[in-house]
Parts: sequence; structure tokens; C-alpha cells
Amino acid sequence: MTFLEIKPQLDGLSVEEKRKLEAYVRHSLRADSEGNRQELARRNRQMAAGKAYDLDAVKAMLAKLQAAPDAG
Repeated sequence: MTFLEIKPQLDGLSVEEKRKLEAYVRHSLRADSEGNRQELARRNRQMAAGKAYDLDAVKAMLAKLQAAPDAG
């Protein structure tokens, strides 16, 4: 299937559907990039080395950020 074959269908999408399509295309381009694969590998190495947070720690960090006064 080519872009020209699906373009008429894309033109008929609602604005909301086009936004979802845009998000999907951006995600798929990132997911397929060498840079993204390298970043995921780096993060996996960090987690394997013990640098990870459990859900309670993340919730505590989020609560602290939400309670902090705006710096701007």
C-alpha cells in the first residue's frame, strides 16, 4: 500500500482522528530510530544496575513536585 492509495481516506478523517494518527506516526518513527533503541538500551542498563524507582517512590516525587510553589 502506498501513501497515494491511502491519502483520500486520510483526508476524510476528523481532526481528532488526525491527531491520533499524528501521534501514532511520531511514535512509530521514534520507535524505529537507532537513537531511540540506544536510549532504551541505556535505560535498561541503568535499571539492571539498580537505578529504578518503585511506584510508591514515584508517587512521592510527584506529590512533592505538585506541592512545590511555581518557580516561574
